[in-house]
Formats: sequence, structure tokens, C-alpha cells
Amino acid sequence: HPEIEKLIDLALADGQITEKERAIILRKAESLGVDIDEVEMILDAKLHQLKTKNSLCIFLKIDSFF
Repeated sequence: HPEIEKLIDLALADGQITEKERAIILRKAESLGVDIDEVEMILDAKLHQLKTKNSLCIFLKIDSFF
């Protein structure tokens, strides 16, 4: 759902999701009739992707330094 995706993107802007942000997203999903378990799965996957991407960028910067 586009509204859920927008909230997830906003929450991930700083590279993490707080409990408050997670609660807001899940509450919105529930009000829209979106399966909460699916939203949780999407949240976790996007957060993992972001952390993996950031770790890779840091590694590449360090590696190119040497």
C-alpha cells in the first residue's frame, strides 16, 4: 500500500526504525486493512537491506583507503 511504503521510507530515512515509528506504521496498516505480519516482514527486510548497503559502503571506503 502506498501510504505504508511512504511511512516506511520516512522511518528509514535515518537508518533505523524506532519503536514509536514501528507502532505508527503498524497502526496505519491495521486501519487500512493491511496484514500486519506482512508489514513487519517488509519493515525487517528493508531495514536489513539498508544496514547491509551501509556496511558495504563503509567497507568499500575503508578498502579503497589502503
